[in-house]
Amino acid sequence: MSSQVTVIERKWFVIAPDASGCEVALQVGVPSQEQTGDWSVVVSLVGLEFGSHKIFGVDSWQATILGMKFASSRVRDFSARGWQFYWEQGGEPATQLELGFGD
Repeated sequence: MSSQVTVIERKWFVIAPDASGCEVALQVGVPSQEQTGDWSVVVSLVGLEFGSHKIFGVDSWQATILGMKFASSRVRDFSARGWQFYWEQGGEPATQLELGFGD
């Protein structure tokens, strides 16, 4: 997650459509205020995507919530493309709904 400090992290085990598996870390960084006055968080899906995404909000609360919703939507997108998420290797299935966002 670049040089940003991770404030929120959830680790899952994922199985790709090609049947390979690995641990992933869904991460949301510490909110920081931009020069514009808006706030942002950096969201990373380590093990699923290279790089990170900067998500903006009007304050630190909104930026964090929108960052978490963004991570949830990325999990939903990967799931729709055949990726399977588990709480741990050989464990129970996990879904984007278990990230706390049903949309």
